Amino acid sequence: MKHYHKYRKVDIGNDKTYYVYRCMLPDCKHYISEKLIVSRTSLCWLCDLPFVVTKGKIHKPICELCHNKKFGKTEDQKVEEILKAIGVIK
Repeated sequence: MKHYHKYRKVDIGNDKTYYVYRCMLPDCKHYISEKLIVSRTSLCWLCDLPFVVTKGKIHKPICELCHNKKFGKTEDQKVEEILKAIGVIK
């Protein structure tokens, strides 16, 4: 049965650190390299809705909406607002 994965960063290295993203859903043994997580669909750890991961190197991926609620706007969103305000972009 096809499902969205709920990724979490885990260290599977024995002698040295080797991070991968593992699906934490019951009965799912899927994992993916840390380098390949960007552009993959994951369930958000806060709202459980699917979203496309846009940044790597995060422990538990969360969607942009939940990120904004928790941390405020991202730097990219702030820059975009400023550019819109001064008429550089629409």
